[in-house]
Amino acid sequence: MSEMHCPSIRFAGFTDAWEVREFDNLVSRVPSMAEGEPGLPSVEYEDIISGQGQLNKNIYEKQNNKRGIYFRPGDILFGKLRPYLQNWLAPNFTGIAVGDWWVLRPNDANSEFIYALIQSLKYQEVSNLTTGTKMPRSDWNIVSKTPFVVPSQMAEQSQIGATFRNLDRLITLHQRKHDKTVNIKKALIEKMFPKAGEDKPEIRFAGFTDAWEQRELVDDIISIQTGTNLLSSSVNTGTPLLKMGNIQRGYFSLDKLEFLEANAQVEPDNIVHYGDFFFNTRNTLELVGKGAIWTGNSGKYAFNSNIARFKFKGIDTTFFNYMYNTKGITEQVHAIAVGTTSVAAVYPRDLYSLKYFAPQVEEQRKIGSFFTNLDHLITLHQRELTKLQNIKKALLEKMFV
Repeated sequence: MSEMHCPSIRFAGFTDAWEVREFDNLVSRVPSMAEGEPGLPSVEYEDIISGQGQLNKNIYEKQNNKRGIYFRPGDILFGKLRPYLQNWLAPNFTGIAVGDWWVLRPNDANSEFIYALIQSLKYQEVSNLTTGTKMPRSDWNIVSKTPFVVPSQMAEQSQIGATFRNLDRLITLHQRKHDKTVNIKKALIEKMFPKAGEDKPEIRFAGFTDAWEQRELVDDIISIQTGTNLLSSSVNTGTPLLKMGNIQRGYFSLDKLEFLEANAQVEPDNIVHYGDFFFNTRNTLELVGKGAIWTGNSGKYAFNSNIARFKFKGIDTTFFNYMYNTKGITEQVHAIAVGTTSVAAVYPRDLYSLKYFAPQVEEQRKIGSFFTNLDHLITLHQRELTKLQNIKKALLEKMFV
């Protein structure tokens, strides 16, 4: 058996070498154009969640009479325009593909297997050998004649296809759980903090009935301090450095982390500790002033001069973290910002005038704890989702040649 003609991971019971077939031997392109018909849904690029093969809306509610390519269950839609956007769909319904789609119909091949194949590394590389510069499109002349190594037995194709179908269902399930929890948090943020012109929120914990007190930031703050001016790089040699791009609304992202030089001497005041609250002083007008509480390790990270740390008195920091990222505070911060849409700044001293309502400390702590637990749940869903996505990525590499 030729090792080059079988993948590194296979299901038990299959030992035959895989066969080489050109792509246009595996599928046919559906050429027929059709008018939109009443009750027949249409699928456009904007309806697809990139890389997930999921619809982002109820397409039966769309009003669309555009011409497109007729497809049926078992066909596969692949977006040939800017293929790096990874627009693809395995519909279980009949419809019209509107726009730059290939509608692929399997020839003596399992549809679910072909759907997994177009997501494999080799197909992605070939489909991105594009024509055109401003509007690059996959070249059918290249893709159609590309040889792929595939199982000769339909049963093996079917098992591989079913594996990725089940993985996709799990990924979709966890994506929905994650998104649902995020939306619940968003709704509760609006209802558990007072609306403009009111001194009580719509939803409260039992036992709390007093009106919230109107305050200004100057009443609750000891100091605002910016961080170090030491320069950083992406080379991991010294102390990791938090910058404005690491601050999201209410939390930190460490996806793009920079580091100080190995011998850099960082002042103690520029070191981050658990429970510190920071905001970014420079960014685009839309993003400037984003704030977040640090819930990572103490003493390990530094922060730079484009973000600033609040030191509080008389207010719970966790409560402030969630209150600061409400619509009312965000609008005040943007009103204070100076600069242009692309480059804006917030001077820390100008934030002293921020106005907000706050309850007694006991209620503050309950609210802060509640949203912290909700964030933990969101993080768990995100971790499970990421784990499943990584499993799928690894299997796409190991189960195809």
